[in-house]
Amino acid sequence: MGCEHHLPLETGGDERER
Repeated sequence: MGCEHHLPLETGGDERER
């Protein structure tokens, strides 16, 4: 994504990507 750093699993790409 690109803004997942403040959106946890709402985007579904934060925790898995970081």
